[in-house]
Amino acid sequence: MTLFTKLTQVSRVVGWDDRFTYIEQSFWNGDDCTSHMLLRSAFISKAGIVPPQTVLCALGQPEVSPPLPDWMAARALGRAATLAPPEVFRLDRGKS
Repeated sequence: MTLFTKLTQVSRVVGWDDRFTYIEQSFWNGDDCTSHMLLRSAFISKAGIVPPQTVLCALGQPEVSPPLPDWMAARALGRAATLAPPEVFRLDRGKS
């Protein structure tokens, strides 16, 4: 990869728990994954963290999260033994 290489960004909400929303984001150069990250995001108010279910209900969206992949759930709970998912270089580029 060189300066000004055009990349494709793929982002998707993978799921949520009682406090956080988990977003997977990757950048692609053709069929090669150049970077991959897991974002843990929270909605906040003056009272603190707003449960994702409250936000989703207000938006008319499903309030039950799809199951998080095992590697992601372990990461979210601080039990991860690895820094990336085992399939990091075999991602389906958000086509699921």
